[in-house]
Amino acid sequence: MPTVPSYLMSRNGIWYFNYRIPSAVRKRHNLKKIFIRRSLRTTNMREAVLLSRDFISMVMGDEPCLFN
Repeated sequence: MPTVPSYLMSRNGIWYFNYRIPSAVRKRHNLKKIFIRRSLRTTNMREAVLLSRDFISMVMGDEPCLFN
């Protein structure tokens, strides 16, 4: 079985993105949140890994809509 990245978790068969926001990004956007938690709305682990890569690129970029 493939290794699951630490920022992915499965609850009741649905995959979730659970990622700690880097402190530099939190300071840049003046955020109090430490984690981003979003449902990936899939039961397929391979699809969840691909979707999570998009979320990580948004976090590391400047996507303020992700932090709402």
